[in-house]
Amino acid sequence: MIDRTSARHIASISRSPSVRRVAVGVVVVVFGLLLWAKLLLVTNHPRTAVADPEVSARAVSARQSAQAQVHAADDEGHEPR
Repeated sequence: MIDRTSARHIASISRSPSVRRVAVGVVVVVFGLLLWAKLLLVTNHPRTAVADPEVSARAVSARQSAQAQVHAADDEGHEPR
């Protein structure tokens, strides 16, 4: 059984300003992280990159011409250049 002095000591430790300060700090940090995660989910930030249409069109035409060369070489039985 716990005697009265040790019970008082335990009670005084739990009410000490440093323990309270740490507990409040932990609660604030946890609440802040939860709020931050919620804002990340709610806000509508784009998750993909936006391509430049001119650069994208040039890349598509270059890819198509490369594929055409490969197909032409396959049809002729030669290696692509």
